[in-house]
Amino acid sequence: MAISLWIQGLPDDAATAFVEHLKYHPKDTITLANDASLALMQGNTERCLNRVEAALTLTSPQDGLFAILPFLAWVASPTAQRLQSVIVAIEQLDPLVTTFEWDFSYNIPALERLTEKDRATADALIAFFEGKSSWETIKPSD
Repeated sequence: MAISLWIQGLPDDAATAFVEHLKYHPKDTITLANDASLALMQGNTERCLNRVEAALTLTSPQDGLFAILPFLAWVASPTAQRLQSVIVAIEQLDPLVTTFEWDFSYNIPALERLTEKDRATADALIAFFEGKSSWETIKPSD
């Protein structure tokens, strides 16, 4: 229900629906990740980071969210340390993780708030997540 509210252009109602769902299903990683993405779009950094933190405790390198969640945290608060967390997560992914189920179009408002340099990094990482680039091609240099 929360996703459909979000798609209908009712992000505040969607956020409320996510909160209600998480009251009964606090370990639902997909809902935690989706609410983190919604919070990111809304510019609510604190909620985004809290949801990412909660979801990360429930994921493993066998799950694509293991790398997407740190990416969302980095977009919410782009620091060198958070970017390093994205890199480490990607490099720790199980080799069997070859596809990522995530729609980055919902994150465009947040991506537009990034500096030009960070936006280029975000675009390269999204290209990797979407299977358009290899990790070797886009890996940020030290």
